[in-house]
Amino acid sequence: MKYYKIIIAFIVIGALILLIYSMFDINCYNFKIIDVSIRKINFYDPSNLKKNKNYYEIKLIPEYCNCKKVFMGGKIEAGMDGIIENVEKITVFDSLRHDITPSIKGWDYSERFNMTGKDSTRSHEFYTHLNLQEMVNLINNRDRNGVGFRVKTPRLFYIESDSPLPKKIKINFSTYSIEKNVEESKIMIIYKINSKGFYNVFLNHKK
Repeated sequence: MKYYKIIIAFIVIGALILLIYSMFDINCYNFKIIDVSIRKINFYDPSNLKKNKNYYEIKLIPEYCNCKKVFMGGKIEAGMDGIIENVEKITVFDSLRHDITPSIKGWDYSERFNMTGKDSTRSHEFYTHLNLQEMVNLINNRDRNGVGFRVKTPRLFYIESDSPLPKKIKINFSTYSIEKNVEESKIMIIYKINSKGFYNVFLNHKK
């Protein structure tokens, strides 16, 4: 009987420890950019209305940091306090290492929008910015669309078809930099723009 009481006591203590442990949440308040990708996007466009532009997806990969255990504090979205080290600049180069950043442009549209892939079964969310500097400012200023999980949302940009094509992207910070080539083998095919607001901006956009 004595041994049964000891076993029961251990079970109760273990259950209490697990219960207390489950009341702790790990919240990560900031993030650091650890990688970037850039790839071409082709639109399924039989009308040929948009063949005068080349489209690209730029995606930032964050690592969430400044994490703390909080007792019964509630789980919050990671990275909501913003980037831990500001972006100094984002530069895009062509195959000759010429800076073509001024040629990388976007749309005056601040909402997140949705597009469907070629197989029509998977949707993709994007943001866009007038240019790369606007994207940098949005992240550094801790804008809602540049913090938390939204910093991972891909950005859609374009370059005129008569301009040199992007070959490499580089992000500079004060203590480090990240440089990546365009992912030539990973072209995304977009079949349909689902968000009506962005579709109207996209369709009526002029050079």
